[in-house]
Amino acid sequence: MIKEMTRTLNILILTLFCSTVFGQIKTTDLSGEWMTKNDDSLYYKSDTIVFCQNYNYFLNNGSKQIILWAISKRYLTIQDILLTEPTRTSVSDKVFNIQLKKSDYGHLFEVILNKKAFDTYKIIDYRTDIMKIMRFDDLSEEKLFKQVNFLIYNVLKYDSLKVDSLYQDILRISAKATVKIKVRDGYMPNPEPLIVLNGHVLIEKEILKQFRLVETTGITYLTKEQSISIYGMRAINGVIILEVSKEKFREKWKNYPGNTDG
Repeated sequence: MIKEMTRTLNILILTLFCSTVFGQIKTTDLSGEWMTKNDDSLYYKSDTIVFCQNYNYFLNNGSKQIILWAISKRYLTIQDILLTEPTRTSVSDKVFNIQLKKSDYGHLFEVILNKKAFDTYKIIDYRTDIMKIMRFDDLSEEKLFKQVNFLIYNVLKYDSLKVDSLYQDILRISAKATVKIKVRDGYMPNPEPLIVLNGHVLIEKEILKQFRLVETTGITYLTKEQSISIYGMRAINGVIILEVSKEKFREKWKNYPGNTDG
């Protein structure tokens, strides 16, 4: 589980900030054959899929199985190719319609079968021969919420039982001083890392369960050394900064009156 979360986190850090804002993409820009690795069913399991148009890339990197997307102006066909001698190809008998949409968190690639959405992806990076897409996740899976918890406990190494030594030093100095030192920002001993969502500090993180991972355009974090000078003692264990769909954020934020704008 930890290994899987680490892999996903690395993908996020590398991809969420890669060309999430770019000019309008047209279907004709995507026309052609796009290939991705499918060893160990990676294509079906991964949240983020990297396609390229260089067939030799897969041959030279020891891939045994690839998925090929053939995109035309309106249609998508999918092939499962096993790189053997001779090459074996399994061609889907389905022809999908495709549609590109633009949202406030990126370009969406919608795959349609029988006039119904079959699958939806966000294009997080697009160049002439490289395309990275992120699969839409189910809100009930709480992937964004789980990613934040992973950052809190496995990256920033938060320990709820261990009070930061800097805070202990402040308490000792305050106890001996004639004038007591007041800890500002409503700081409580050993808080969780501060979470900032679209510029707003969260009092509690339950609101994150209202957002899909795919609706996120940025995830980053600051260590305590980087964050105390900006956010004060309440950031003694670090800060996690999230950017999500502005439109959906406005809709959901009003239902969490306990949060703050500070």
